[in-house]
Amino acid sequence: MGIAINGRQVRMKAPKDVLSLLSKLGIGREAALVRVNGELAPDSAKLSPDDDIDVLRMRSKGEEPKKRARRNGYKKTGVGSERKDSRLNACFRCKKPAAVTLSYAGYSLCRQHFVAFFESRALRTVREFHMLKRGETVAVGLSGGKDSGVCLHLLHKISKSLPIKLIAITIDSGIGKYSATTLALAKRECRKLGVEHRIFSFKKLYGKSLDALLSEKGGKQACSFCGVMRRHALNRAAREAGASKLVIGHNADDVAQTVMMNFMRNEPERLARFGPVTGVVENGLFVKRIKPLFLAPERDVAAYALIKGIPIHHEQCPYAENAFRQHVRRMLNETDEKYPATKLRVVRAFLSQQKLLQEGAKMRLKEKGGKVGKCPSCGEPASGKGAVCSLCTMLG
Repeated sequence: MGIAINGRQVRMKAPKDVLSLLSKLGIGREAALVRVNGELAPDSAKLSPDDDIDVLRMRSKGEEPKKRARRNGYKKTGVGSERKDSRLNACFRCKKPAAVTLSYAGYSLCRQHFVAFFESRALRTVREFHMLKRGETVAVGLSGGKDSGVCLHLLHKISKSLPIKLIAITIDSGIGKYSATTLALAKRECRKLGVEHRIFSFKKLYGKSLDALLSEKGGKQACSFCGVMRRHALNRAAREAGASKLVIGHNADDVAQTVMMNFMRNEPERLARFGPVTGVVENGLFVKRIKPLFLAPERDVAAYALIKGIPIHHEQCPYAENAFRQHVRRMLNETDEKYPATKLRVVRAFLSQQKLLQEGAKMRLKEKGGKVGKCPSCGEPASGKGAVCSLCTMLG
């Protein structure tokens, strides 16, 4: 048996099945996919000593539950207790060998039916939230990661039946080799699909790369600086491209993390500005943001990318390890290990309360007499007439 984790060989005794393999490797079910002899395998797939096994880890070490918690989780979770259930070994639709286990649904699908299911869910999300209109110019925020890559492929497929103009926008934040790798992947996918690609960099827009800025400000503020700068740059680039929509590759895991982070920080007003479609457009400063993967779990996105040959960049941003989001991701993954569909329930709970959150935020904004204005320093959106935007405030 040959076992590799993201291409690196490891030595160990042959486990009985995929879940046992992940448990022995100390990797949570929610954090990886497994290929056996070149094919994606469901969680319950049996393994033999002659198999060649590739463990495709979506995140870096330290993001999965601890070994003890995970080991107990496999014994108690519904998925662990259903290993002998034929729904997990064969495709739920056609009874052919399964490729992907949908733990939140309690069954598995073959490659063909999984792709159909994934694309159908994305299309339903686009239609349900009225994300696209015929004849629009749509910008895709393409980072070079799997989520934005999958979004680009989905929008390219949609554009064949719904006439829209696609433009890919990549923001080079300037994080050493990490940014160089993701930029190369983004260029490759645009060439493959024949999509116009516009590249902007922090250095040209703001005078400094993220690495240079953090050497002055301190690395602990990395995500705060990068998030504000990236949102600022994407909105500006999309508006200059004449786009009426900006596609963001947030998946359901990202959504659940954001919801939990804002509740834990007691910042519900931030959630009022969050959702499948966001952006104040009446003043022409904001470009509406749409998220076709809003209801798609990260593991599903990674499986779709593997099946479709969309590159998965396994390396994590070097500044992300100490971010609060990482703590919340670990917490949600560990809970989902024991209680499948937890993350999707968080997303659905948020959607059920979204209108109330938005109405409350509008009332508070009206009471304060506030509105979206233009920053006197950079000309980008700012919360209040004559107010300086968060980016200019941050950069001084």
